[in-house]
Amino acid sequence: MSITTFLRDTARTVIPLAILGAGIGGFLVFGQRPEVAQRGADESAGALVTTAVAEPFSTAFTIEADGVAIPSRRVTFSAEVPGRIVRKDPRCKSGRYVTAGSFLLQVDPTDYQLEVERLTAERQQAEQMIAETDVEIANTESLIQLAIEDQQLQDRNLQRYLRLGQRDAVTETQLDQARSQLLASRNSLQTLRNQLASLKQSRLRLETALKLAEVRLRQAQTDLARTTINAPITGTVIEDPVEVGDFVKEGDPVVRLNDSEQMEVQCQLKVEDIYWIWLQSGRYTPNLEISAEQRLELPPTPVQVIYTFNDVEYLWDGMITRYEGTGIDQATRTVPCRVLVENPKQVSVDTNGGQTALIVPPTLFSGMFVTVRIPIRPATPLLRLPLAAVRPGGHVWTVDNGTLKVVDAKVARTEADYALVYATPNGLQPGTEVITSPVSAPQPGMPVEVVDPTADSVADSEPDPGASDEATAPAAG
Repeated sequence: MSITTFLRDTARTVIPLAILGAGIGGFLVFGQRPEVAQRGADESAGALVTTAVAEPFSTAFTIEADGVAIPSRRVTFSAEVPGRIVRKDPRCKSGRYVTAGSFLLQVDPTDYQLEVERLTAERQQAEQMIAETDVEIANTESLIQLAIEDQQLQDRNLQRYLRLGQRDAVTETQLDQARSQLLASRNSLQTLRNQLASLKQSRLRLETALKLAEVRLRQAQTDLARTTINAPITGTVIEDPVEVGDFVKEGDPVVRLNDSEQMEVQCQLKVEDIYWIWLQSGRYTPNLEISAEQRLELPPTPVQVIYTFNDVEYLWDGMITRYEGTGIDQATRTVPCRVLVENPKQVSVDTNGGQTALIVPPTLFSGMFVTVRIPIRPATPLLRLPLAAVRPGGHVWTVDNGTLKVVDAKVARTEADYALVYATPNGLQPGTEVITSPVSAPQPGMPVEVVDPTADSVADSEPDPGASDEATAPAAG
């Protein structure tokens, strides 16, 4: 046997034995079970727990919902008279801001100005004809007065002839002449009266013609005024489809504006959020008699509209004013609502102690993604508990004379670090001590011991519920 073969065989034997010896040595050094501290005879056998006190909740909590800012109204202004665009203001461009009443466009006013002048002359002619008729009426009335006097004179003359005829002082021919003159006087008077009636009727016809001319003139003046197109509202131009030289017909859109005086926020609220708004308003109590209109409308609720940028919150005051649509959105199972921001230019800043706001938005712009924050003051008694105190299934563990008690609690709302539950006569009450730490195998009536929450965690001092009996037994000496 060679030396090489001997060394190889020796290595094959020694190396496994060395590895086995190292494993045994490591087990002897590191494999000892730690000793578990034993409770003294005078120590309590109850589970160690931390607790908190159920406090009455008398402040407000907030409901938040995402939303998007939109104009409260969008106005499409159309041409009211046909014609060619002859003038356009430089501000009448998409994206520019215009104020109510400012000039935007001009339709060629030539034909409308001529029509106003023609109807003005027609009205003046009608007025002159009425004046002439008034003169004729006055003259005819004067002639009638003279005819009446002449008739009275002829009547007295006839009476005189009749008296003379009784004394045979006049002839029959003279008497007939007197009668003929009286008849002629009466006929002249009647003719003048007929002429006066005809003149008055003509005047009525001329007055009607004058009114018609005035109506036509006002229409022509209105059409002339409509050739000048001014901004109907204060807002932002979002579309200007016509230019100088374009011919527009009546009804053709010429400019579209977004209202900037008021803005709205389109948001979706959960049904439980609507419940809190209803409850806060007090409008929907069973015995309250209100109109059907009030029941069907959303109670006006103050909110804050928040736009966050660079860790800075820009805030606007708003008001939830109405539902959008007729009910719950079937796709999202939420309620579409509208928030009205009456003064979108009035913005406040909240830096939350972070970065300083270098600028402030001039207004709430359409399309901004915002957060709607709704403060709610509950109209029902609530208790505030740490979120850890609420167990699965809506149960709460309380400490009752050193023992664990399971209480059913109806959770009203949960926040990031606390829960709000309803205070009930047979359930939780203000001041109740609730358990916030985990408990191994909790059973109603089991003894518990309250420890200082600032001490080591209960989990470090409680045995692992999943460990075997051997792991929890004292180590052999």
